[in-house]
Amino acid sequence: MSIYSGFKSVSIHIIKVMGQILLEIMRALLKLILFVAAVWVLIVLCIWITADSTNPGMSPLLTELVTTVNEHRITYYHNQDWCKSIESETGNYADKPSSTCGSDDENKPFDAHGTQLFTLVSDAAKKAQITPIRIDIQSEHGRVTFARINLSCFLCYASYIYSPQKPYVTQERKPTDVRDMTGDWYYENTGI
Repeated sequence: MSIYSGFKSVSIHIIKVMGQILLEIMRALLKLILFVAAVWVLIVLCIWITADSTNPGMSPLLTELVTTVNEHRITYYHNQDWCKSIESETGNYADKPSSTCGSDDENKPFDAHGTQLFTLVSDAAKKAQITPIRIDIQSEHGRVTFARINLSCFLCYASYIYSPQKPYVTQERKPTDVRDMTGDWYYENTGI
């Protein structure tokens, strides 16, 4: 047997062993990724199941959010990946000039003032520990008479409703779960 054939057989053996080692590393890495993903899903599921959207402690946080929005004379806030808009006494701003983003065809592109208002509401929502899609405020003489905060929800269509003048009665035609919270707040869930 020549040195060349001996070297060749040793090289082939080393390549096979290295391939097996690499395959085992890839299998172990895949198992680790699947384990981490399963743990993440379990954590998210536990948070979702144990979260209480009707906790009375939410009412002061929501009231503070609506107060902040009303103090800056903002009547509408929309924050989704395809549309960001805000309407106030000082102007209506949107990142898209279409009628599907905001309620006014005369929306202006965000300037420094519009961006400041949008950031103000976004920060107030974070402080209230929610991620709203839309906020609608109705007020008379500077006082909020009705507010709806539509929430970002995976398998539901949920809203916080503020109705200080009369008990809230849903306008939905399909079965809806409305829960009375404290401080004239209601939680409405219309399901999927």
